[in-house]
Amino acid sequence: MDIYFLELSDHLESPVEPYLTYFTDERREAILRYRFPSDRNRTVWAELLARWLIGRETGQTAEDVSIMRDERGKPYCGEGLHFSLSHSGPWVACSLGTEPNGVDVEMDRRIRLDIARHFFLPEEYETLKALSLQGTKAPQGLSPSGWQRAFLCYWTLKESCLKYQGTGLSGDMRTVDCAALLRGEGPLRGRNFDLPGGAVAGVVSTEALPACFALLRLRAEGQLFSFTPLK
Repeated sequence: MDIYFLELSDHLESPVEPYLTYFTDERREAILRYRFPSDRNRTVWAELLARWLIGRETGQTAEDVSIMRDERGKPYCGEGLHFSLSHSGPWVACSLGTEPNGVDVEMDRRIRLDIARHFFLPEEYETLKALSLQGTKAPQGLSPSGWQRAFLCYWTLKESCLKYQGTGLSGDMRTVDCAALLRGEGPLRGRNFDLPGGAVAGVVSTEALPACFALLRLRAEGQLFSFTPLK
């Protein structure tokens, strides 16, 4: 499988209307209901990235690729490929493979020990609590370290697993054992990745996970767009 991260800093406030022609009427209405332009843009470019990547694998154009959703809202394409999407801050994540998978990317907005006590396994919470007592909090504006990064690693693995299952955050995070995922115990494997600016991603799948990922940037003009490597 492959993992892609799209950096959208320059496009979070740009008009997204020219690209809504790629979507069905129903999907356009859903996108336009978002209150903030940044939420609309992340949603649009996440789906168009998935279409572009799937089209590259199947010989189709992004416009020809159809993305559907099951009864729980999980997207799928029906092309013999499985994908998952996530976005946070300036980042969009897409995992793509021949087996079911899940991906999540997060900035540091949710880092609180009381959240870990409620949603994580007891041993995970105790690990975070012990790390927090070591005083390893990163200075403001810098990448998270110590217990903050560990929190994001746990969170993204758990959410990725729930996306793999198709439940999303309606599922129970406490049923996901991050240590077992990282060790590859059972049918699922998990891995974390660090991104520029302090973001952390998690990915899970039944197939082998790559040791690296691709960073992409968006080029958009008029109704045309493409994704190129981010250097």
